[in-house]
Amino acid sequence: MRGHRHLRTCDFAFVLLVLSVCPSLVIADDTYKYERAISRVQRERQELIGYMTHNATQQGNWTMPRPPRNQRLDTWMDGKDKLHLEDHAYFSNASGFYTGRLSVHNASHVNATHMQERGSFVWEGTSPLAAQVSLVQVPVPHSQVTRIWGELTVRSHGMSGARSVTELDVVGVHVRPTGELYAVGMPQTSVQPLDIRAVLGMMPDTSPYRNDTFTACLADLDHRRERLQQMLEQGVAAPAPARFGQAQNNCSMQLYGQLQPSGPSSRQSSLDLVERELREPSGLALPRAPTLYINWAGTSSACGLYIASESMEGLARSQFWNDARYYVMGMLVVLLLQLVLMSKECERTQTHSDIARLSGISLFIQTMSDSFLSVSHLVLGFSMEGWLGRALLAMGFMGGTLSMVFEYRLAMMVLRQFAQDRRETAPPPATHTPALDPEASELDDMDVPAWRAYMTWMHRRIRTVWQAVSWRALLLGVGTLSMMVLLAIAPDLMNWLLVPVLFSYWLPQILHNAQRRSTGLHPSTIVGMTITRCYVPLYLFQYKHNLLLIPRSTFVWLPIGLSLALMLLLLGQSYLGPLFFLPHTWHAESLWDWHPSPEALAALLHADPETPAPDPATMDLGDCPICLMPNDWAAETSVPSTKLGWRSAAAPSGVMVTPVRTRN
Repeated sequence: MRGHRHLRTCDFAFVLLVLSVCPSLVIADDTYKYERAISRVQRERQELIGYMTHNATQQGNWTMPRPPRNQRLDTWMDGKDKLHLEDHAYFSNASGFYTGRLSVHNASHVNATHMQERGSFVWEGTSPLAAQVSLVQVPVPHSQVTRIWGELTVRSHGMSGARSVTELDVVGVHVRPTGELYAVGMPQTSVQPLDIRAVLGMMPDTSPYRNDTFTACLADLDHRRERLQQMLEQGVAAPAPARFGQAQNNCSMQLYGQLQPSGPSSRQSSLDLVERELREPSGLALPRAPTLYINWAGTSSACGLYIASESMEGLARSQFWNDARYYVMGMLVVLLLQLVLMSKECERTQTHSDIARLSGISLFIQTMSDSFLSVSHLVLGFSMEGWLGRALLAMGFMGGTLSMVFEYRLAMMVLRQFAQDRRETAPPPATHTPALDPEASELDDMDVPAWRAYMTWMHRRIRTVWQAVSWRALLLGVGTLSMMVLLAIAPDLMNWLLVPVLFSYWLPQILHNAQRRSTGLHPSTIVGMTITRCYVPLYLFQYKHNLLLIPRSTFVWLPIGLSLALMLLLLGQSYLGPLFFLPHTWHAESLWDWHPSPEALAALLHADPETPAPDPATMDLGDCPICLMPNDWAAETSVPSTKLGWRSAAAPSGVMVTPVRTRN
């Protein structure tokens, strides 16, 4: 062991020596990548300037790429041109989050090259495909055109139900007076660079905004070169193409967008005022920013595809972050109520009997759920800046306090109490001499090879460990391994299996109440914790513009309905009895008779079936442990019994028999 420690120390010292003496060896590859990327951006800038100024020397061999024409795309462009025949008011800032559906069609001619470039993403899956677009707008000084960049996320499900996801980096321009967007997209799994110059080839030659688009493209190239130079100076590792969680493909896109008008042209000044107030708040009371709708159409010459969407609904980025304060305020109230409820429950749960009425499994499920929610808030808080990041960190701290200080504490108290009760009631371990292994004895008496002795010792150890493993530990290990395998190969199936478990957190407590014929939780805790736990799933799956941009789904009402039904069942146990939902014949149970007759007592004490039962009249009852007076059967009463147990019609009043739990 000491030798291994010295080897690890020497290896660590050698690595430090290499890093300190030859740091260029570590970043040499990234430096070459950055230098090559910077020279490529500079070359693209010179070629673009040569193209616009008709300088063949600067332009070199580069030609402006033209997107392939498509009949569906021509029809879409005609509809866009008709929209521009009339004056409309457009929201000048296209920054926002958009959700909708994409329809995908094959081009007129699809060859083997197109199919190869499509990769593993299922473009021909169930249509339309779910899509999300996130855009950021950057103004260009003295120009009617602004730069935009962001991401396009497309989710598809194949005919077999398999899910595939692809994300495209998007860059382009936004023509503010007409609401037009021209952009190019490249999958994040592709090694090909993203070239903004293609938007000039997408724009009509007669457009009055070509010079402004040229200025925006130059500004984008300059910003990209400065960013690469800054990353090189700071020693940041060069980003690699995305591999995990995305389907591999090389379908570069040429995207055309059109914002729907927000009103007549007379409303343009009020829309500009709202946009300026969102960008630079001054305290003015203005109407809410309008909901944005955008239509997309595009082609992929590399994959032979045509995509289109209708009315993708979006919200301005500034308005999106302003609306997040409502979630923050609601979640803070939810966490505060949960902390108050669980603190009162901890105050009520102090004695042994109170702890025994609680279900440890139910508390464990709630602890895991709240811990995951707390970690999620902390991760989001560290990744965001400003007031929202600090608010998310505060919610993560409050959620951690709820799960670790109160729920985890109660769960551990129940677990310790359960383990203690099992130790007290468990029979003493049987002492037996281990049987001698004849093979091991033979090996001890003769000179055998080392490998055979080692294999025999390993066999004995495996057999000993297998005999010591309990069925609970085996089920826990198999369950954990199964969850890890499902999470890797079928995450959707794993989610469908976990959701019923997480929302059935009251079911173990209901079974525990029915088993012990008692109730442990206060009704206010049951109602309060159930209602507050519905807040997060309703926000994520019913509010379209939630922080995680999760699509709206009506299936969320199924687990919420399950938790509410279990809440009503648990309340029924509190007010109507632990067995109120079971048939009445299941409620009967044998009650202990504290004053048995002599015949009943003799039947209780007689345990040997081979010997005759003793005569009750001759049984020695001993002395009373309280008053130390002798017990006898002399005093009898004729009061009839109302219990269902062993008591006869004429039971003695001078003898009381109590059940005793012996401790081994």
